[in-house]
Amino acid sequence: MPDQPVAHRSLHWGFEAYLTPSDLDFEHVLQHGMVALDTNVLLDFYRYARVTRGDLAALLRRLEDRLFIPHQAAVEFWRNREATLKEYQASSSRVLERLATLDSQGRQALGEWANVVALPSTDRRQVLEAWAKAFARIIAQVERLGEEYRSATSTDTNKDEVLQQLSELLEGRMGAAPQQDEAVADRREGQRRLEQQIPPGFGDKSKSQEYAVGDYLLWIQVLREAKTRQADILLVTRDTTKADWWRKVDGAPDLPRLELQDEARALTGQRLFMLTPSVFLRLGAHVFGLRVREESITDVRRVGRRTGVGSDQGKRPIDKLGGGIEGESFLSIILRMTGLAADGDLTYDQLISAYRAAFPRITIEREARRRVGNLFTLGLLEMENEKAVTTAAGQELLATGHLGLLQRLFLERVLGAEEVRQVAVSTPSAAEQLRDDPPSGMTATQALLIFRWLTELGLVKVGEEAPSEQALEVPET
Repeated sequence: MPDQPVAHRSLHWGFEAYLTPSDLDFEHVLQHGMVALDTNVLLDFYRYARVTRGDLAALLRRLEDRLFIPHQAAVEFWRNREATLKEYQASSSRVLERLATLDSQGRQALGEWANVVALPSTDRRQVLEAWAKAFARIIAQVERLGEEYRSATSTDTNKDEVLQQLSELLEGRMGAAPQQDEAVADRREGQRRLEQQIPPGFGDKSKSQEYAVGDYLLWIQVLREAKTRQADILLVTRDTTKADWWRKVDGAPDLPRLELQDEARALTGQRLFMLTPSVFLRLGAHVFGLRVREESITDVRRVGRRTGVGSDQGKRPIDKLGGGIEGESFLSIILRMTGLAADGDLTYDQLISAYRAAFPRITIEREARRRVGNLFTLGLLEMENEKAVTTAAGQELLATGHLGLLQRLFLERVLGAEEVRQVAVSTPSAAEQLRDDPPSGMTATQALLIFRWLTELGLVKVGEEAPSEQALEVPET
């Protein structure tokens, strides 16, 4: 910061990072600054409703050449695009499967009730027919809406409407890949900052080295572009709870960390602002006089709540495992389960049958499905052309049997894993602490189940034994 004569210094001089941005500040950066999009904003186009995509696209067009996509955001977009697509395309199949289970349970409950009250056969038939018609309507609607989503998205890039829309929007807005020497230096610096807990990016320390420095790479590319343009920075990101990006201020909007604001000002001479996509859409619509549907803003907010913090993007709950022979390790069980799909010729139902044959201790089909679901949660299996196939990670695990790979996948992909791990490594009586005061957003049972996985995978070493899976009653997720 250039020095100022004492007579011109105010209380704010040198402490601008502490100031809460005003509406005029945001209006100015939207109209004259550089607006950079994080990876999750691009991927969320696959999660938004069609009308929401249209409203957000209209705002992005108004930014014209002030819109900027860092090269690292493009790298991460392509790396995660197919997984995001498959996650949402598979959601219809999962909900239909659960609805079928509920249908069966409902019919059984009605039949039992009819027996208890000695319901006449005519009334029994009418009740069951009404139930069947209601369920049929629900299932038909889910199938129709699921098909609408599938029609707009495709792993085939030639048929993907969302990808085509993004390609048109971002034409000429993409940052260039860094030169080789610069890329190597950036990765080295990102690793140093990880080790020294310098933001941003230390929240991803549990990831593999290739992915752990991603936040820093995106950050430095944004700063370099802002320095070239000599423009204030507005970074739009859904990662609202990552402590390495945001500073929480009670009673006020979340602000970028002081270190990030200071670094941006020191390197570029410009100011840094950050907004979530929903606030960006609302403010942008106001500044540019766009007619944005309230349901679009609600939809953007819904996606933010569902996918949560950036570190939780795509994460899913884990379920019980067990079912192996006495004393068998979790790694061995996972390897045997993953191997069932190694040939890639089983449908999901056939995979469940194969699992039940290989693990006869699991006698209830619903329990078998929950355990096999862990392989999808961990990113070891995926559905392709209605067949269960091993992912690249699954193939690597089968080839190497490396526990470290399974540990990394667990921390990266399981909802709540990092939070429970922090409790486990910092508290002598971890199980008691998790039982009495589980991390925010999860029940004691869920926290203890994650704790069990962490201990079995060797991710935490504690003085007391984790509760057995038989002692855990985990609610359906």
